[in-house]
Amino acid sequence: MQPPPMNPVPSYINPIDNLRDRSEGTARTLCLIFGIIFFIAMLCAGGIGFIILLVAVFSWVLGFLMAARLKGGAVQITAQSWPELHAVVEECRAKLGVAETKAYVVQDSAFNAFATRWGGRNFVVLNSGAVDALLRKGKIEDLKFLSGHEFGHVALGHVSFWGGAVPRLASIIFPLYAWYRRCQERSADRCGLWCAGNRQDAHRSIAVLAGGSEMGSRLDINTVSAQWNEVREETWIMISRYYSEYPHTMERILLVHQAADELRLP
Repeated sequence: MQPPPMNPVPSYINPIDNLRDRSEGTARTLCLIFGIIFFIAMLCAGGIGFIILLVAVFSWVLGFLMAARLKGGAVQITAQSWPELHAVVEECRAKLGVAETKAYVVQDSAFNAFATRWGGRNFVVLNSGAVDALLRKGKIEDLKFLSGHEFGHVALGHVSFWGGAVPRLASIIFPLYAWYRRCQERSADRCGLWCAGNRQDAHRSIAVLAGGSEMGSRLDINTVSAQWNEVREETWIMISRYYSEYPHTMERILLVHQAADELRLP
């Protein structure tokens, strides 16, 4: 018997609308409304509003200093510095339409990476600890999910003024803001999956985050999904989810699996 034909992978021309989490738009709108209301209320309060403006100006200046520190102290990913990593980054930029965003590797042992906007420019920063952990038991393609996740934050406007700074004012209503942040992370994971091109590489990247480069590479994804389905409805698990800015790691694996089905990725 012939195996069923694999659904074709959709073209990645302008895929952003399909990669954004379905709840993100609603969460963003509510955060903007409450954030603007809070900001106006603080301005009307006189002294408090003036302090907020001073903090905003200080943050703006600090952004230029942080950008200068990054450009002077981290290694930019280029075709000359790291050709293989640059090829991964270029593919992610092309798939997500963020060609102007520069990427850097910074010396830091923590498994982390982030996207930010400093001095009017977008940056993606990969910690050396994350890069090394993924490469230790994997291959260069395993970095596509991590890179795509961070470039996804840029492509979806999460580091912009209206997508990042203003909604942050709504953090006074923390469960609302935490919901928006979880939506952002789910959207970025979908971007990472899209850049990885298949669920196996995406799962492996998340597994390394969950269990480290040694044990993570041996993690059985089906067992993790079953564990999450077993505990997800527990009261305290649900409460912790509402107050967390990030989806639980086990939940991320299951959501990536579901997104791969939706996006028709192998």
